Amino acid sequence: MFSGCKNPKEVIDLFEKISLYVHPECGGAEELFELLEAAKDRAIESIVAYNEYAELCDQAELPRYELTNQAVHQGDTNLNIINDILDFSSDDNEFNSEFTLSVANFFKRKKYITSAQYNALVKIYNAFVKD
Repeated sequence: MFSGCKNPKEVIDLFEKISLYVHPECGGAEELFELLEAAKDRAIESIVAYNEYAELCDQAELPRYELTNQAVHQGDTNLNIINDILDFSSDDNEFNSEFTLSVANFFKRKKYITSAQYNALVKIYNAFVKD
């Protein structure tokens, strides 16, 4: 419901509009209003976290990779994430790169990676950027 919001103000504005229909004082159910509040809080937290990630990437002049619901095919620049993670991991003796290498091997065979594989790589990449 808040996925189209680009900043916390948009989330709050949408929350306030929906609240008019689901708030208990307006005839709505308490449980529904509590779910709406929780969704609002998660949306704001997500936006703030993404903004922090984007700022870190910009400061370090690193590319930003975003979650997707589509497969990533040969020729897509998002595939650079594999090499970026392997570059980061070469400096980290504790990082187990087996998953990243397995995705790279899958890509070599199939010429694409699934959205689930890519999204897992984005989470790994984000962890490196934040460290």
